Amino acid sequence: WQLFFNWALLMLPWAIIGRFPAIWILWIVLMNTSIVLYHQTFQGIFRFMSGSETGMLWMIFIFNIHLLAAWEFLTERWHWLSERWAIRLIATGSGTALTWLVLYTIFDRSGNRLLPGLVWVIWLTSMSFIYRKTKPDLFMLAGCCLSAITVVVSLIGKQILNHGDAGGFLVLAILVIGMGAGAAFWLKNVHKELQS
Repeated sequence: WQLFFNWALLMLPWAIIGRFPAIWILWIVLMNTSIVLYHQTFQGIFRFMSGSETGMLWMIFIFNIHLLAAWEFLTERWHWLSERWAIRLIATGSGTALTWLVLYTIFDRSGNRLLPGLVWVIWLTSMSFIYRKTKPDLFMLAGCCLSAITVVVSLIGKQILNHGDAGGFLVLAILVIGMGAGAAFWLKNVHKELQS
């Protein structure tokens, strides 16, 4: 982890002076890699979120969601940060970590199930509101839909398949098709609203 962290430290002045979003994305990738490797080495950070597989996902989510908020806030001040692809990559990193965290708690019988679900609902609601009303972005809304479909299908699938019924796979397939079609229809309507 020290190698990636030191690389990130050494390139931080270059990223500040360069004012180029791709350099900042590289810096973020290095920091995420060092967080993952640090957690694998020490199983936590200062006894916070220690000894669990979910601790690493929490650390990645917290780091990336703070970066996303800071990046979105600073785009109004520094216009060179307004590259949408960079913001979308950071959002993908935070959303993927949180979705995996919720999936882990769905399929794992031990641990706290309430906190990840509550944080996920707050994250999903906030992202949907911000990128639907404040800063419209179809990619972000599609990511929210994908996360919602994944979590809902996993939650229902666990309940259905626990009973060992073979027809459960048909129900899950219909559920995925229905939710996917509903999300596509909603996103298409949002796109039409944004175009007009």
